[in-house]
Amino acid sequence: MKLRIDRFLEPLTLGDTILVRYLPTDHPELLFYSAVRYALEKGENMIIADSFSTFHVFTTLLTLSGRDVAFLRDIPTVRIGGIAQEGRVVSTINPFNDVSIFAREFAKKMEEIATPETMIFFLGAGKLLSIWENNPYDLSRFFIELVMKTRIKRRFCSVIFANVGVLRPETFEKLEFYLPIILELKEGGRKAEILKHVHPEFVGLEVVP
Repeated sequence: MKLRIDRFLEPLTLGDTILVRYLPTDHPELLFYSAVRYALEKGENMIIADSFSTFHVFTTLLTLSGRDVAFLRDIPTVRIGGIAQEGRVVSTINPFNDVSIFAREFAKKMEEIATPETMIFFLGAGKLLSIWENNPYDLSRFFIELVMKTRIKRRFCSVIFANVGVLRPETFEKLEFYLPIILELKEGGRKAEILKHVHPEFVGLEVVP
Protein backbone atom coordinates (compact mmCIF):
# COMPACT_ATOMS: atom_id res chain seq x y z
CA MET A 1 0.00 0.00 0.00
CA LYS A 2 1.23 3.49 -0.88
CA LEU A 3 0.59 6.69 1.07
CA ARG A 4 0.75 10.21 -0.25
CA ILE A 5 2.89 12.54 1.86
CA ASP A 6 -0.21 14.18 3.39
CA ARG A 7 -1.60 10.83 4.58
CA PHE A 8 1.77 10.02 6.13
CA LEU A 9 2.20 13.34 7.95
CA GLU A 10 -1.39 13.79 9.17
CA PRO A 11 -1.18 11.41 12.19
CA LEU A 12 1.93 13.11 13.63
CA THR A 13 1.67 14.46 17.16
CA LEU A 14 3.87 16.96 18.96
CA GLY A 15 7.23 15.44 19.84
CA ASP A 16 7.24 13.01 16.91
CA THR A 17 10.49 12.97 14.96
CA ILE A 18 10.96 11.42 11.53
CA LEU A 19 14.33 10.27 10.23
CA VAL A 20 14.67 10.18 6.44
CA ARG A 21 17.69 8.06 5.60
CA TYR A 22 19.13 8.19 2.10
CA LEU A 23 22.17 7.22 0.04
CA PRO A 24 24.49 9.68 -1.75
CA THR A 25 22.86 8.69 -5.07
CA ASP A 26 19.30 9.42 -3.87
CA HIS A 27 17.26 12.59 -4.27
CA PRO A 28 15.91 13.44 -0.79
CA GLU A 29 14.98 16.91 -2.00
CA LEU A 30 11.85 15.42 -3.65
CA LEU A 31 10.39 14.23 -0.35
CA PHE A 32 11.50 17.44 1.36
CA TYR A 33 9.74 19.53 -1.30
CA SER A 34 6.47 17.62 -0.98
CA ALA A 35 6.54 17.71 2.83
CA VAL A 36 7.15 21.48 2.92
CA ARG A 37 4.36 22.14 0.41
CA TYR A 38 1.98 20.05 2.53
CA ALA A 39 2.92 21.96 5.69
CA LEU A 40 2.42 25.29 3.91
CA GLU A 41 -0.99 24.25 2.61
CA LYS A 42 -2.00 23.41 6.19
CA GLY A 43 -0.78 26.82 7.34
CA GLU A 44 1.84 25.36 9.66
CA ASN A 45 4.86 27.34 10.80
CA MET A 46 8.19 25.92 9.71
CA ILE A 47 11.88 26.32 10.43
CA ILE A 48 14.71 24.85 8.40
CA ALA A 49 17.87 23.86 10.25
CA ASP A 50 20.48 23.90 7.49
CA SER A 51 23.64 21.96 8.26
CA PHE A 52 26.63 22.72 6.02
CA SER A 53 24.63 24.27 3.14
CA THR A 54 22.50 21.18 2.48
CA PHE A 55 19.51 23.48 1.88
CA HIS A 56 21.39 25.11 -1.00
CA VAL A 57 22.11 21.68 -2.50
CA PHE A 58 18.42 20.77 -2.26
CA THR A 59 17.16 24.00 -3.86
CA THR A 60 19.75 23.75 -6.65
CA LEU A 61 18.64 20.22 -7.55
CA LEU A 62 14.97 21.18 -7.35
CA THR A 63 15.56 24.15 -9.66
CA LEU A 64 17.37 21.93 -12.17
CA SER A 65 14.37 19.57 -12.14
CA GLY A 66 12.07 22.47 -13.07
CA ARG A 67 10.39 23.03 -9.71
CA ASP A 68 9.55 26.44 -8.29
CA VAL A 69 11.66 27.05 -5.17
CA ALA A 70 10.84 30.71 -4.53
CA PHE A 71 8.59 29.88 -1.57
CA LEU A 72 11.38 27.85 0.08
CA ARG A 73 13.58 30.94 0.30
CA ASP A 74 11.01 32.66 2.54
CA ILE A 75 11.16 30.00 5.26
CA PRO A 76 13.02 31.00 8.47
CA THR A 77 16.36 29.20 8.44
CA VAL A 78 18.92 28.48 11.14
CA ARG A 79 22.29 28.14 9.48
CA ILE A 80 24.72 25.59 10.95
CA GLY A 81 28.11 25.92 9.28
CA GLY A 82 28.56 25.85 5.52
CA ILE A 83 29.39 28.52 2.96
CA ALA A 84 26.35 28.96 0.71
CA GLN A 85 23.44 30.80 2.32
CA GLU A 86 19.89 29.74 1.52
CA GLY A 87 16.49 30.66 2.92
CA ARG A 88 15.63 33.57 5.22
CA VAL A 89 18.48 33.15 7.68
CA VAL A 90 17.40 34.21 11.18
CA SER A 91 20.33 32.78 13.11
CA THR A 92 23.77 31.21 12.63
CA ILE A 93 25.25 28.59 14.96
CA ASN A 94 28.84 27.40 15.10
CA PRO A 95 28.78 23.58 14.80
CA PHE A 96 32.35 23.21 16.04
CA ASN A 97 31.62 24.26 19.61
CA ASP A 98 31.55 21.67 22.38
CA VAL A 99 28.54 19.45 21.72
CA SER A 100 26.74 20.56 24.90
CA ILE A 101 27.22 24.23 23.98
CA PHE A 102 25.95 23.57 20.47
CA ALA A 103 22.91 21.64 21.72
CA ARG A 104 21.98 24.36 24.22
CA GLU A 105 22.41 27.12 21.65
CA PHE A 106 20.34 25.26 19.08
CA ALA A 107 17.57 24.50 21.58
CA LYS A 108 17.57 28.15 22.71
CA LYS A 109 17.21 29.40 19.13
CA MET A 110 14.32 27.02 18.52
CA GLU A 111 12.56 28.26 21.66
CA GLU A 112 13.08 31.88 20.57
CA ILE A 113 11.91 31.68 16.97
CA ALA A 114 9.52 28.72 16.90
CA THR A 115 5.93 28.82 17.96
CA PRO A 116 4.20 25.77 19.46
CA GLU A 117 3.43 23.14 16.81
CA THR A 118 6.15 24.41 14.47
CA MET A 119 7.53 21.79 12.07
CA ILE A 120 11.33 21.68 11.95
CA PHE A 121 13.12 20.35 8.88
CA PHE A 122 16.70 19.42 9.79
CA LEU A 123 18.83 19.06 6.66
CA GLY A 124 22.30 17.51 6.56
CA ALA A 125 22.17 15.76 9.92
CA GLY A 126 24.74 13.19 8.79
CA LYS A 127 27.31 15.90 8.11
CA LEU A 128 26.75 17.40 11.55
CA LEU A 129 26.99 14.08 13.38
CA SER A 130 30.25 13.25 11.60
CA ILE A 131 31.93 15.96 13.69
CA TRP A 132 31.41 13.97 16.87
CA GLU A 133 31.30 10.35 15.76
CA ASN A 134 34.94 9.74 16.74
CA ASN A 135 34.03 10.52 20.33
CA PRO A 136 31.30 8.21 21.69
CA TYR A 137 30.85 10.40 24.76
CA ASP A 138 30.17 13.51 22.67
CA LEU A 139 27.86 11.58 20.39
CA SER A 140 25.83 10.32 23.35
CA ARG A 141 25.57 13.85 24.73
CA PHE A 142 24.28 15.06 21.36
CA PHE A 143 21.49 12.48 21.34
CA ILE A 144 20.52 13.17 24.94
CA GLU A 145 20.80 16.97 24.87
CA LEU A 146 19.16 17.54 21.51
CA VAL A 147 17.16 14.55 20.30
CA MET A 148 15.72 13.19 23.54
CA LYS A 149 15.02 16.51 25.26
CA THR A 150 13.27 17.83 22.14
CA ARG A 151 11.03 14.78 22.08
CA ILE A 152 10.27 15.00 25.80
CA LYS A 153 9.21 18.65 25.59
CA ARG A 154 6.73 17.77 22.82
CA ARG A 155 6.54 21.29 21.40
CA PHE A 156 7.51 20.55 17.80
CA CYS A 157 7.46 17.92 15.08
CA SER A 158 10.75 17.32 13.30
CA VAL A 159 11.82 15.77 10.01
CA ILE A 160 15.53 14.91 9.94
CA PHE A 161 17.30 14.21 6.64
CA ALA A 162 20.53 12.22 6.99
CA ASN A 163 22.87 10.80 4.37
CA VAL A 164 23.84 7.23 5.30
CA GLY A 165 27.02 7.52 3.26
CA VAL A 166 28.75 10.10 5.47
CA LEU A 167 28.52 8.17 8.75
CA ARG A 168 29.78 4.87 10.07
CA PRO A 169 27.07 2.19 10.27
CA GLU A 170 27.29 2.08 14.08
CA THR A 171 26.73 5.85 14.30
CA PHE A 172 23.65 5.63 12.14
CA GLU A 173 22.35 2.75 14.22
CA LYS A 174 22.54 4.96 17.33
CA LEU A 175 20.63 7.71 15.55
CA GLU A 176 17.93 5.25 14.51
CA PHE A 177 17.67 3.92 18.06
CA TYR A 178 16.69 7.34 19.42
CA LEU A 179 14.13 8.22 16.73
CA PRO A 180 10.59 6.80 16.63
CA ILE A 181 9.82 7.03 12.91
CA ILE A 182 12.21 6.05 10.10
CA LEU A 183 11.81 6.35 6.34
CA GLU A 184 14.28 4.89 3.84
CA LEU A 185 14.34 6.30 0.33
CA LYS A 186 13.89 3.85 -2.53
CA GLU A 187 14.26 4.11 -6.31
CA GLY A 188 16.50 7.14 -6.03
CA GLY A 189 13.99 9.10 -3.96
CA ARG A 190 10.82 8.47 -5.97
CA LYS A 191 9.34 6.71 -2.95
CA ALA A 192 10.22 5.77 0.63
CA GLU A 193 9.58 2.74 2.81
CA ILE A 194 8.47 3.09 6.43
CA LEU A 195 10.94 1.03 8.47
CA LYS A 196 9.82 2.11 11.95
CA HIS A 197 6.77 3.90 13.27
CA VAL A 198 4.99 4.61 16.55
CA HIS A 199 1.93 3.03 14.92
CA PRO A 200 3.01 -0.50 13.89
CA GLU A 201 0.39 -0.72 11.13
CA PHE A 202 2.39 1.84 9.14
CA VAL A 203 5.56 -0.28 9.04
CA GLY A 204 6.25 -1.64 5.56
CA LEU A 205 4.04 0.88 3.77
CA GLU A 206 5.44 3.14 1.06
CA VAL A 207 5.31 6.93 0.98
CA VAL A 208 5.37 8.78 -2.36
CA PRO A 209 6.33 12.47 -2.64
